[in-house]
Amino acid sequence: MNKIALISLISILSCSPALHAGGMGDQLNTISGFAALEGGYSFNSIDNYNYTLIGVNNALTSTKSSEHYAVRLAGGMMFMMDEQFAMTSELGWGYYGRTTLDPAFTGFGNLTIESSINGFDALLGIAFVQPSYSLSLKAGALIQNVRTETTVSTTALAFPLVDTFTLKSNQTGVLPEIKLGASYNFDNNWSITGAYMYALGTTQQTNGSLDVNTLRATLNSNTRNPTLNTVLLGIQYTC
Repeated sequence: MNKIALISLISILSCSPALHAGGMGDQLNTISGFAALEGGYSFNSIDNYNYTLIGVNNALTSTKSSEHYAVRLAGGMMFMMDEQFAMTSELGWGYYGRTTLDPAFTGFGNLTIESSINGFDALLGIAFVQPSYSLSLKAGALIQNVRTETTVSTTALAFPLVDTFTLKSNQTGVLPEIKLGASYNFDNNWSITGAYMYALGTTQQTNGSLDVNTLRATLNSNTRNPTLNTVLLGIQYTC
């Protein structure tokens, strides 16, 4: 909530008359503020886990299901450098969906991993401004939070001392980000926006093997923050 309040405060301050340096109809060297609400589709690079069980000719693998919806609140400023080009900055906070990995083999128990992603980003770029539309390119960083809940349920034969184990964790990483945007002005202050956001991370993936005869195992796990691809549509108010 503190992040949302910060974005709202910046948007309000950017609408203050004290920030508008132009006068007498001159639109050059002026600062305008904007606030935007966006929603859309987000795809992450969290991949399935795969454990090979040697000796029983089977594997413990996962099936992936995702909620791809994304919601983002943003606020920023635009500084006109000439009649067509402007410098623009933006702060935003968004929710980027949830991914669940469920087991496809339950001979030794169940392993369910559920991850939800949100993040706070800061962007700076340039905009091409026309009376009815604008185009923008921004770059910056996303502070990405991945909240993960891992639940292991075992059979009594496999692990007689433990029935259920649950682990909740939160992992934060800073990812480079770019945002391509466009807007259509249907009013002096209101516009419809569309954007593509890309945050460069890695592919989260876990692979391993277990020999049930010798109980020797290997494990290779990458838990670093995942890549995000997000398409957004929204509405923006500019003052």
